[in-house]
Amino acid sequence: MIALLKLVGSVLYPLNMALIALIASLLFGRRWPLAARRLVIFALAERAAWTLERDFPPVEASQFSAADAIVLLGGFLDAAQPPFAPYPDLNSAVDRAWFASGLWHAGKAPRLICTGGLAPLSRGSAAECPDAARLLSDFGVPASAIVIESTSRTTRENAIETARLLPAGARILLVTSARHMPRSIHVFEQAGLTVLPAPTDHVFRPERPFAITALLPSPSALAISTSTWHEWLGRMWYSVSD
Repeated sequence: MIALLKLVGSVLYPLNMALIALIASLLFGRRWPLAARRLVIFALAERAAWTLERDFPPVEASQFSAADAIVLLGGFLDAAQPPFAPYPDLNSAVDRAWFASGLWHAGKAPRLICTGGLAPLSRGSAAECPDAARLLSDFGVPASAIVIESTSRTTRENAIETARLLPAGARILLVTSARHMPRSIHVFEQAGLTVLPAPTDHVFRPERPFAITALLPSPSALAISTSTWHEWLGRMWYSVSD
């Protein structure tokens, strides 16, 4: 079922949906202006991401309350596969690891739980979390403070397996991308943990001026649209499966 859901998300390609939204806004803009504006927002990758990020603005590490543990969600690297790929391949969400290490250095929790195994339909051959722990060590977090949970495959499983490592009701600083935070909070609270959101990897920049090029397809915009659509699809799935 997990693999099927991810396959459906891939079939409903964000680029096609964005183009349809733009065309629909042009065709029906005069008759339904509010709907047309919403369609344009949907078509703009950063604006679409903002619908998920708006409740989770950036916060300095020093401003957070203390917790029992920092929980770092995976999704920011492909594990090393020697000899052809001796080092992990980092992606744009690596802000998560950097921010989690910053929270630890700020003294916000005594341990840092790194959770994330091999995702469904992944082409990787190894779990992500061991390499993520290596990265945290490079950021100055001692191995004695890092807990590795490398069996979970999804965000819901991240929550379930993390909860096994902590007392019921434990306070956690949950570190993930801001657009992933709404879905993450839901499953971690369901697992019986008290969640303090610690968002990072924000896409939307309110001070960035609008440019007509924002309406043109680009690789970066497509990546943002894909991750945003993945989050909305995941939230819809949770609403019918809970």
